Amino acid sequence: MAYQNAHQNAHQNAHQNAHQKAIAFARENGLFNQLEGIYAQVPHCDGCIGCKTCCAESVDTTYIEFLYVLNCYYPDYQDLLSLPDDMQKRLLKFTLFELSIPQKCPFLNEDGCCEVYEARPLACRVYGTMSRSDYEANYRAVIRQNLHLGQMLQKEKGFMPHRALMMRKIPFCEHVSVTTQTTTAMRTAWQNELVNLDGKLYFESLMSMARLNGHLAGHFFIEDGILERLPEDLITSLRIGILEALQNQYNDPALQINNGE
Repeated sequence: MAYQNAHQNAHQNAHQNAHQKAIAFARENGLFNQLEGIYAQVPHCDGCIGCKTCCAESVDTTYIEFLYVLNCYYPDYQDLLSLPDDMQKRLLKFTLFELSIPQKCPFLNEDGCCEVYEARPLACRVYGTMSRSDYEANYRAVIRQNLHLGQMLQKEKGFMPHRALMMRKIPFCEHVSVTTQTTTAMRTAWQNELVNLDGKLYFESLMSMARLNGHLAGHFFIEDGILERLPEDLITSLRIGILEALQNQYNDPALQINNGE
């Protein structure tokens, strides 16, 4: 038992140090400056009414973007348990419910404010900057990706998220306006630049392949083994919350599971 605990602690400390080493490298080599340069190219949106409709998921996030969030808002981050209690609970709830019910982004607090707004990822920044046709094309691509991931889960884990969850759509925003709409070519170029920044971390052995294609909340759990170290009473309360949420889901006609589907 003592050996097992020592091994777990060494594993935990290695990942804690890895985040800090990656942040230090990004600072010293101008990666965060380059990231800010990418973000600065995204047109500014006017007319937001604060409805939070767009904050409806944990968006795809490169590792450099995750590190930027840590650098700006959680500079002393070690693991999930080093975050404020309310942030821990929102991230845990989101992760445990992720394949069961639609949820808002866990960084949206009880007051309806984004807790990492100044460091928000590219996916958040480009929402509202697309033409309607580009937006619909992007939605179709997301659905294809979701269905593919669902099939992979079915094959590897023996279950598939409900179709209503995989087909969920964040509505096109009718309120915001931009001086210049972003194009597919612009967004692809920015994404490629982000991947190149991740590549610099990878080739310095500061990022693992497991962090490719992650989302913002998910990066807090990759490789850290945090769920194995949670207090039992917290796990119990979260499981009860899941059961209550699933009851509500089944009572919602829009999300009703059809056993014959």
